[in-house]
Amino acid sequence: MMGYRIYQIDREWRKSLGEDWRKHDLSYIEFSSRGNLADRWKPEYLDHYKHVVSLNVSDIDLWDVYRTLNVHAFYQDDQDIYENVISDYETKTVERDGEEITYKMYHSLSIGDIVEDLETGKKFILHEDFVDLKEIN
Repeated sequence: MMGYRIYQIDREWRKSLGEDWRKHDLSYIEFSSRGNLADRWKPEYLDHYKHVVSLNVSDIDLWDVYRTLNVHAFYQDDQDIYENVISDYETKTVERDGEEITYKMYHSLSIGDIVEDLETGKKFILHEDFVDLKEIN
């Protein structure tokens, strides 16, 4: 089955920049939908992204991917099978008030995140719309 890989800006790389993060073009791309992405994007920025989760479904469009990862639900035959269609993600378990809580180490799909269509091999970045990265390289 084909599907999608989701890439988000690597948290460790971003932390390593400290205050300089706010001066980096990727900060602008992540936090603003205004402006021309093509004027700011550089192919080497992909080096600062990390594969954070896979969505193992086919025959859906990019906006369905967006919706699935933002509402954390995927329905098939009136059943929510979200946990069955995501994979390849890291977790972190913490203890809070004597209770163990496990977090998935990715956030909802946001501006600046990249979606790779495994069927076509194309990568798209979410900005004002989904932009084919080949178009801006």
